[in-house]
Amino acid sequence: MTDRLEKVIGLVYKKWKRSVAKKAGPHPSAEELASFAQKTLSSEDRPAILEHILRCKVCSDILAIQVLQPFDDFTVPEELIALAHESVGRELRKSCLEIVIRLKDLFFDIVSTTGDIRGDRKFVPSAVLRSRDMREIKNDVCIIKDLKNCRVEVRIENILHKGCRVTVVVKEKITGRVIKDARCSLMREGIELESYGTDSGKSVFEYISAGIYEITVVLRRNRLGAVMLEIRK
Repeated sequence: MTDRLEKVIGLVYKKWKRSVAKKAGPHPSAEELASFAQKTLSSEDRPAILEHILRCKVCSDILAIQVLQPFDDFTVPEELIALAHESVGRELRKSCLEIVIRLKDLFFDIVSTTGDIRGDRKFVPSAVLRSRDMREIKNDVCIIKDLKNCRVEVRIENILHKGCRVTVVVKEKITGRVIKDARCSLMREGIELESYGTDSGKSVFEYISAGIYEITVVLRRNRLGAVMLEIRK
């Protein structure tokens, strides 16, 4: 996960640098770059040179060859931070199904979800769900989402006075075939509560009470995605 985030942030930085390249201004001289690398540049000149280096690929590549130390005295531009947050969030959403439900005695409400809903002989795409209330769903509902590397189907059943039964099935996106050797683990506050890897490709978690959970999906040590589940009362 850390490697993926570092890759995303690296791509964001390159995109940002390209977008501001025209604002970098004229290149510093070779002597100025050398003085900057050796930290002998005057305190008055250093901020302007540093600002240029962070916006200019040519000059930053020259300094990289000289094994330049990190810019520990530079404040990262707010626009770059915002772009990084946006890109990381977009990357995470591709590999995560989010579900928030509220339990009642005989029914439950879907507060929000990023997946498509299939239940009561109806199919509701996530885009339509944002403009529609899904309240007092009887018995059970199935929520589906194509993640980056697989398709996840989550069936939620309201077990009277005992919480929820959650069944997770992982499938190939193109063929729809069940991925039988995928392992699903139920996590809460970073602690693994249950973990299943079955030949049927179906993982069943019984009597889940109110709380915030993460169900991770792993295939041969590679993380395929996750389900973020919040159960309210």
